[in-house]
Amino acid sequence: MYNLKCNKIFKDNLPQIEKLFESFLNPNKQYITLEECAKLIRKAGLDINEYHISPCYAESMMSKIDTMSDLSALQ
Repeated sequence: MYNLKCNKIFKDNLPQIEKLFESFLNPNKQYITLEECAKLIRKAGLDINEYHISPCYAESMMSKIDTMSDLSALQ
């Protein structure tokens, strides 16, 4: 799903994205729940159907291997 267009959007909006995400966190809590994710999406004013939030949340929790910086993962 990653592409340069998405990267540019994220980079251009990173301070706002971080501020929104951090509004749901505290020093003892590093992740948001599915319910908080739905609130975050509504708070951001994104027009995403409730039916689609769960798969997006699940995808965001999956670890991605960065094969560009860790070539040992390819072996």
